[in-house]
Amino acid sequence: MRRLVILIAAGAPLVCLAAPGGAAAAPANRDSVQGTATHLGADPPFPRITVRIQASSDADGSNPQGVLTVRSSDIGQRRRGEVTCLNVAGNTATIGIKIVRAEDPAAVGKGELWNVVDDGDGGDRIAGYALTATPPTVCPLLSFSVPVVSGNYRISG
Repeated sequence: MRRLVILIAAGAPLVCLAAPGGAAAAPANRDSVQGTATHLGADPPFPRITVRIQASSDADGSNPQGVLTVRSSDIGQRRRGEVTCLNVAGNTATIGIKIVRAEDPAAVGKGELWNVVDDGDGGDRIAGYALTATPPTVCPLLSFSVPVVSGNYRISG
């Protein structure tokens, strides 16, 4: 009898975790962009740039959260930004960030917009835009992007 009580007590947390509607359930109606990929910069010397994105917001764009990191050893660039806005329309997204860490201290506190296109495995596109004096709070849909050469992004919304 003692073994049965121990087995039941040990299995109870697993039942709670698997039950629908529990605290572990993902929020509904969230837009998101996730993934890591490398592209070539649009201007000479066309450096390899790797961008990792973990961004989400409510479907209406409110409550943005997440991180976008940029790394390019070709030009010595390392940057980390907190997501300030996200706009998803079909397979395209614009992500705005506030730069919180960078190889150039003058970039910290500034903003940047990124355009991401999810065209399935092997066809994605991305581009970062010029730094802004302040972090963006609204993400307009953008059109310019360059092909990803390795990796993948997933947009959902």
